[in-house]
Amino acid sequence: MAKFVVIDPTLRGVGQHHFEYDVHVLSAAERNGWQAMLAAHRDFDAVGGRTGNWQIHRAFGDDRHRPVLHKLRQSQRRLAAATADGGSLSLARQCEAQINGWRYGRRHDRATRGYRAALDATWTACQPTPGDQIFVPTVTPADLVGLADWAPRNRAACKVDWHLQFHFPLVDAATWYARESRKYDDQLLDLPDALADLLAALPRDRVHLYATTRSLADQFGYCLGESFTVLPIPVNSQIAACRAAIAEKAPLRAICAGQARSEKGASQWGQIVEGLKDDYFARGRLQVALQAASEEELPAPLRRLSAEFGMAVAAPQANGPIALAGWPLGPREYVEYLASADIGLLTYDPLAYHYRISGVMVELLGAGVPVVVPAGCALADELAESIFAYQQQLREHIPVVANHSTAELDWRAARPHGARPGISVGSDATGAK
Repeated sequence: MAKFVVIDPTLRGVGQHHFEYDVHVLSAAERNGWQAMLAAHRDFDAVGGRTGNWQIHRAFGDDRHRPVLHKLRQSQRRLAAATADGGSLSLARQCEAQINGWRYGRRHDRATRGYRAALDATWTACQPTPGDQIFVPTVTPADLVGLADWAPRNRAACKVDWHLQFHFPLVDAATWYARESRKYDDQLLDLPDALADLLAALPRDRVHLYATTRSLADQFGYCLGESFTVLPIPVNSQIAACRAAIAEKAPLRAICAGQARSEKGASQWGQIVEGLKDDYFARGRLQVALQAASEEELPAPLRRLSAEFGMAVAAPQANGPIALAGWPLGPREYVEYLASADIGLLTYDPLAYHYRISGVMVELLGAGVPVVVPAGCALADELAESIFAYQQQLREHIPVVANHSTAELDWRAARPHGARPGISVGSDATGAK
């Protein structure tokens, strides 16, 4: 039986960011007659997860490449500047840069050797043969640098198909629109060379490059000089089926799903609570449900809201203003949690999600749950076409809408793909037109 191998080196357990993604991909592989295999972090714990008949191999360590590469590049740049300027750095500074270069160079070599050993162990365990498929769903700098180092040493790697998907941007939004070459170099590190080395080591027709959004595909194509295909995030159909079986309830429930992280807008909760408190929370019209391991991990404004109303943080089944669902949840519990939503509240940082999509957003939309997202990022772009079509329908049937929205709708219809208000291709360092 041909094999479908997912390599996800950062995956540690069922609550991890990409476990649901891996479940969907490997389950689809099984349904289509492939032998499903997963190579994960050496600490991967599958307890409570749905892993079917997969073979699971725990081989990878922590990602040490990016911080080490940053330090190594910084030391190399200082030495280059000293040489170019005729020794403008003091002798002590030059010695310091040289020593740091050696030190971080050794750490980088150690990290690369560790990744190479993990790939060797994965290859030995999985025994891929011609016709097998290898899928890396979230390529990190460690993955790209490690694969580029390993592939030339393993001739059998040329006989299978490689599918490499990129989910995180190479360059942050400010640097991308400012087009500052120095900052490009700081953030790209050695990745363009690593991709070139990888493509030189493997048959080009056996390497398939993907990104999860059009904006990401454009950025990777520009920075790395290769063509990237947009590969949408799979939809979990179980959520819609579970949601259809849930009776209507009061109050409305807005949910935030997944592990709380700073990039998911924790700093915005004070403003959100203040704006909704009198009209919604005080009148029992809205409940916000979040995932966290304990009440202490909830944002402070939500804890204060519960205290102000004299109501403890409720279980997901209760009707208090704030509900706490556990983290992580098992697959069935997670589906039920998403299915209980009336609204998906994605308070994400628009800069962090300027290019990339959210798996939670895809799951909610796939189940028919409306979502609230920040403007000016990839999440809003995913909704733009449908919103525009709806506005066009209103414009055609309601005169007052036509009278007050003509200019805005005409601009949206004429704007180039991917353009956002205040940003144009080839904009200056401020991002303004």
